[in-house]
Amino acid sequence: EPPEQYLKRLKSTGQKKSTILVDYIGFTQAPRTAFQYAVEIWEHLIASPVPIYITARWRSLDANVLGSCGPYLYYQNFDSAPYKDRYYPVALVAKLENTVLTSASNPDMVAQFNSSFDNWYYGTDGQTPTGKYDFVSVVLHEIAHGLGFTGFFYELAGQGAYGDFFPLPGIFDEFVINSTGQQLVDTSLFGNPSTSRLQQLQSNNLRDKSPTARSAS
Repeated sequence: EPPEQYLKRLKSTGQKKSTILVDYIGFTQAPRTAFQYAVEIWEHLIASPVPIYITARWRSLDANVLGSCGPYLYYQNFDSAPYKDRYYPVALVAKLENTVLTSASNPDMVAQFNSSFDNWYYGTDGQTPTGKYDFVSVVLHEIAHGLGFTGFFYELAGQGAYGDFFPLPGIFDEFVINSTGQQLVDTSLFGNPSTSRLQQLQSNNLRDKSPTARSAS
């Protein structure tokens, strides 16, 4: 169910913490309404002083694909970056810099969802029938990736690595640790690539550590 602060949104005009603007391309009314409902939930969960822009396409995708979303741009070593040599998604950079970096034509994230999938449920009541996929839940999940909840780790020839598209880890990767508190981005512990890092990625024993203040210098 939606979080309490969203359910109580009508009782206080101060509940909304951000503005997310969506450019809907090809959407029919039912998925668009459900998508916007998911957007409004995120607006009540995250805070940003500048607008967040999404380009969303409703199009036919492969049969086994529900949808996808990811940041449109990444930045590193900008003035207010808490950690150096890490890639940050543009929505987070704009928030940290308190600067408008995007627009409807140059969005924070790009999303697409499968219009050919027959088992979507477009309701906003959370009462998804058996055999259906809740569209709101899928959109919530994918927007999370667009906001930066996405890692750069991958498997390469039986080894765990990062740096396929970018030479440095993403800021999400910075906080991935194992049960003993070891960071997976620590190349003194896990080579890049290495079988030891792949073993960690496949261990089902990873978690996220809480960020701590640290200078970028």
